[in-house]
Amino acid sequence: MTNSTSLPALTGEQLLPLLVADKLRHQQHDYDHPLRLAPLPPCPLCQSDVTKQTFTLGMGDLDERVLTCEPCGHRMTYSLRVAEQLQGQAQRLAVQEEEQPVAAEATEATELTFFTRVMEIFYLSDNREDLIWHVTDGRVHLSVNVSDIFAWGGADAEEITPKALPVLEKAWEDAKAIGQEFLMAPLYAARVRGERPQGAAYPSTAAAQALFDACGPEREVGLGNPRPVPTPVDAEGGR
Repeated sequence: MTNSTSLPALTGEQLLPLLVADKLRHQQHDYDHPLRLAPLPPCPLCQSDVTKQTFTLGMGDLDERVLTCEPCGHRMTYSLRVAEQLQGQAQRLAVQEEEQPVAAEATEATELTFFTRVMEIFYLSDNREDLIWHVTDGRVHLSVNVSDIFAWGGADAEEITPKALPVLEKAWEDAKAIGQEFLMAPLYAARVRGERPQGAAYPSTAAAQALFDACGPEREVGLGNPRPVPTPVDAEGGR
């Protein structure tokens, strides 16, 4: 239970996009959407990118809930009753977004821009070896190579879609900010999946570990994750 007496309260208008995104994420999960999970909407308070949302009980009354956005850390309350009243509208909007047609010409132009930008990002970040592609049903699919990153001894990849391009952009930006651009591909995949890498593939610096810690819950050591996360070191290698 969270002390929420001084937190800002979300209006129904602010709450609706969160509910629509939640519906889309569940639909994409249920039908094995290539993106796996749609990016979370921006923080309602600061409009910054959100990689994780946490929902807890409030202390005002039984109807109150508290939403925490990460990495910005903003916390806000909302009414469970209002959320339930908006469920029908959120479902309709989610279905409309999934089924909205796009002109063929616009799709081709958008895809060319998308492919060019993805290749540019991997070139400029010097991560060309992490970009892989395949053709299925006449369409090119781009992915990041994350073999042995999330599970021990296995080939693995995470697809890059136009909807997920902002996540890739942000992963590059954050990896570059700490001087470890080589972490862009696994950081992108971790954020899309909402999952931390296995301990054996975890970065060693404290700054990099903080980025991956925000991607999902801590993983237990065991099958597929036989080693714990290493003790963090500073950027120069000292403890």
